[in-house]
Amino acid sequence: TSLSIESQVMGVDPGLRRAGLAATLKRAQASDALAKGIEVIHWTADPLQFANATLNFHKLRAVAGEFYPAYYPFKNQLNRVSATRFGIAWMPATAWGQAGMVEGPRRDRSLARFPDCAILNTGLTRLREPDGAAHIAIEIPADWTALQAENLDAAVAWRSATDAIFAEVIGYAPGRYLIADVAVADGHHYLIGYRSDLLMG
Repeated sequence: TSLSIESQVMGVDPGLRRAGLAATLKRAQASDALAKGIEVIHWTADPLQFANATLNFHKLRAVAGEFYPAYYPFKNQLNRVSATRFGIAWMPATAWGQAGMVEGPRRDRSLARFPDCAILNTGLTRLREPDGAAHIAIEIPADWTALQAENLDAAVAWRSATDAIFAEVIGYAPGRYLIADVAVADGHHYLIGYRSDLLMG
């Protein structure tokens, strides 16, 4: 079994965001971990924060295969409803994770990259079951922090609806899915799940 570390709270000053600093910090941590023989880095993240999902999955190529509803009891500005979290694993020694160690050209985030994708919901409306599709798309709010501040009832409804989907589909077991990318299409923002047996082999 590989050694692993827990990556604790990291933040970038609002005035310095969108310059790639978060990814740079994470990659520096991963390089240091690999140099010490540590091949797995864990952390948790709110599954409805699309910007964080873009960093974690689209840029760094981490995966989420664990789902923790109401993980934290506290409420604050960023968590005005129950603080659900994904358990995230980044494995930068693997071929998949290694691809997130370098900053290449901006990658395509279009949903069209996944032509066989099963879209499970549109907003709060459930559309279908995964039915064994190679990829699934789960819609989340475009700006979760703003939604919580502007419409708490809608935020509670989003949390409930997406928690129900995550509980059903996320996991490392056969037939379950690992969140491993994001996508955008026609103003909708999605988490992309890969069938676990296809991603993990």
